[in-house]
Amino acid sequence: MNFFHTKFKNQIAYSPTNFNLSTNLYTLTTQGLETELQFGVGSLRGFFNGSYAKRVDEESQDPNIQPKTNETTWAPTLTFNLGFNYKTGPWNLGLTAHRQGDVKRRDSDLPAPGDAFEGYRPTTVGAWTSLDLRVGYKLGRGLELELGARNASDQKGGLIKNFNFPFDYRVEPRTLYVGIRLN
Repeated sequence: MNFFHTKFKNQIAYSPTNFNLSTNLYTLTTQGLETELQFGVGSLRGFFNGSYAKRVDEESQDPNIQPKTNETTWAPTLTFNLGFNYKTGPWNLGLTAHRQGDVKRRDSDLPAPGDAFEGYRPTTVGAWTSLDLRVGYKLGRGLELELGARNASDQKGGLIKNFNFPFDYRVEPRTLYVGIRLN
């Protein structure tokens, strides 16, 4: 477990007032707590990790960006991961869950009343959880066939798109795959 205090000076991002050129826009100060636990019992291995982040100060060199000095924006405050792996004989089974908490916008990312994008931009992008599954079968020394699903529950979560746009990025839909792993 660890506590962190970070201060990123003059972070670069695309500037809405500088023709979308990369520009030094932000100085962000964030504090938080991270933890990870790994465990194993017989053929079962697993982990849990989580993080909490709180913005304690923010400055912006762009006059069109309203800083949030005491609220984390554009990134989740809470994030959790949980995973299990079980091996028995030639079989290798895995399950991983990822939870992303709510993500808040800066006030300057919200459309003004009457703006064309009004109604498309909620103040918060909601939390979501995805689940990945994997089944592997050892075919021989260093060769494994695997079947899997990323976002197996087909979660409709979102990743925030900054500035005033009518959309947010969507997490990848359910993806099924077949693979051969060589070690």
